[in-house]
Amino acid sequence: MRPLDVAAMPLAVVSCAEVEYVRSLDTCLSRNGRMLVIAVLADVAILALCWHVLAAALNAVYLEMGCPGDDSPTRTFLLKDLLLDESAFPQGWHGRDMVLGPDQRLRAEQIGRFFYNENGGATQEVYRFSSGTRCAGIGFQKKTAAWFAPAEGWGPWTGPSDLTYQSPVADQFRLACAASPQEDMRLCQAVAQHEEYLVRFHAYVSPQSLSVADLEAILVAIDERMALYLGKGTQ
Repeated sequence: MRPLDVAAMPLAVVSCAEVEYVRSLDTCLSRNGRMLVIAVLADVAILALCWHVLAAALNAVYLEMGCPGDDSPTRTFLLKDLLLDESAFPQGWHGRDMVLGPDQRLRAEQIGRFFYNENGGATQEVYRFSSGTRCAGIGFQKKTAAWFAPAEGWGPWTGPSDLTYQSPVADQFRLACAASPQEDMRLCQAVAQHEEYLVRFHAYVSPQSLSVADLEAILVAIDERMALYLGKGTQ
């Protein structure tokens, strides 16, 4: 039915019924317009959510297949030079190299060292992504999700209230501890991204092994070592 052009009709010809019809039609069109806007906004929200999910999936595929290109700078030092030695630990601690193969999912060169005394142990791992900072940044997100996943027999990973250290030189950094319900012991770990490198340090913290002060001193030593070799300043 063609809408009535009220403006073009003589006032005397327009009946009350016709005026009510026009008002109802205008209300309907207004309501339909609002519904259209709502539908468009809903579609935009759905597309944004789909893109977020797709981006996460693409990042996962990006890592699984290896990062294309090779934009990492040429380094004049070896990966093992970034590892700590026993001097960063309290007296009585020893260290030995760990045999680590290439992590095929992350396409990263890696190396590690295990430190121990009669009451505890600690590990430092260093990863280098040959495809540069972008791949290392995605690797940080992927690996921290796995490394800080809930572990059976341990409490949740939380930031230690007695250690608020934040790396002054890392591009990304996370520190958290999980408590053991059976003993006066915590498992603490720190993960940092330094350009194309990821550094992970995890250790058992207790009065008999490493104290909180010892852990902080070790984290400072890691940052100083990374800053030295990457040419960064520390505060």
